[in-house]
Amino acid sequence: MAEPTDPPNEVEETNDTSLATRNFSIVKDEVESTITAPVNHGPSPRFSSLVHNVLEPMLNLGVHQAALRMKANETKAYIASTFINGWTQEVGKNIYPAFRLILPDKDRERAVYGLKEKALGRLWVKVLNLASDSPDAKSLSMWKQGGTDSAGNFSERCYEVLAKRTSLTEYGTMTVDEVNERLDILADGETDQKKQIEILTYFFKHMNATELKWLVRIILRQMKMHATEKVFFEPWHPDAESLFNVTASLKRVCWELTDRTKRLTSDEAQIKLFACFMPQIAGFPKHSAKDIASKHFKGRPFYIEEKIDGERMQMHMSEFGNKRTATLWTALRVL
Repeated sequence: MAEPTDPPNEVEETNDTSLATRNFSIVKDEVESTITAPVNHGPSPRFSSLVHNVLEPMLNLGVHQAALRMKANETKAYIASTFINGWTQEVGKNIYPAFRLILPDKDRERAVYGLKEKALGRLWVKVLNLASDSPDAKSLSMWKQGGTDSAGNFSERCYEVLAKRTSLTEYGTMTVDEVNERLDILADGETDQKKQIEILTYFFKHMNATELKWLVRIILRQMKMHATEKVFFEPWHPDAESLFNVTASLKRVCWELTDRTKRLTSDEAQIKLFACFMPQIAGFPKHSAKDIASKHFKGRPFYIEEKIDGERMQMHMSEFGNKRTATLWTALRVL
C-alpha cells in the first residue's frame, strides 16, 4: 500500500465529554488509584464471542425476543445475564475488558480517538486503497445520502463497503484483550495518520465485516443497540448503578463489585470530593412542600422563588438614569 501523503487528521468537533481529558488535568479519584484489578483464571475470550452473544442479539432484539418468547426487557436481561454468568465462570471476575467494549461511551479511562464519521471514512478509503472518486469512497464520504437502508448509519455503510473486500468470511481470532490493546494505541496516536492506518489495517486483516461494523461503533462510542448500561449493571451487581452514579467510573464498578452478596454501605454510595458523579441524581422529597414548610418555618413567613423551565433571562437595572449604550431595536421597528 502506498505511503499516505495527506497531513495528519485534524481533531473534529465532538460533544464527547471525555474531550476534557485532552487539554486539562483532571483530579483523579483517590479510591480508583488504589484499587487493583481482579485476576482472571481463564484466557481472554475472542472478540467475536462478544459480537455473537451480546452485541448482535441486542441489536436484533426482536428476533431473539420471538425465539425466547419473552418481553423486550426480559430478553435484554437474559442476554446480559447469560453473558455475565458465562464470563465469570469461564474467564473470571474481571469483566472490565468486556464492559469497555460493550459500553465504550461510559469508559473514561481510554483517551478520545479524535475520529468522527468523516475522518474515519477517509481512513477506511486509505486502508482499502480506494480511488477517491470510486463509488465506495463516495459512499463512505456521503454516508448520510443514498437510497439504501444504510443511509444515515455510518457503521452499516462501512459494513457494506468492507464486506466486499475482507478476506474473512467467518469470525476472526482477535481476543477482547487484543482489541483493547489496539484501541489504546489508536487513541494514543490520534494525530498520527500513519499509525491510525496501520491499526485499522490490522483490524481489517483479522476481523470479518460484522466485527468491523461493531469496531466502528466502538470507536465512535455510538453502539446504537437496545441496551443501556443499566441492562448490564443489574445482573453484574445490585449496587452497580448506585456506584456508577456517584463515581462515573466503569473501572470501579467492575473491580470493586465482584461479589454480589457484598453490598455497598450508605457511605460508599455517597458523592465524595474529587470523584466524578452523574448529573440529575437528586432524590425526590418524601413529603409535600406544605409539610416541609411547616416543619422548617413553623408558621413564620418566608419567601420562595418559582422556578420556570426554559431559557434563563436576566435583566440589568440602573438607578442613575438612562445611559444604556445600545441600539433600541424595538423602538426602531415601531418607527
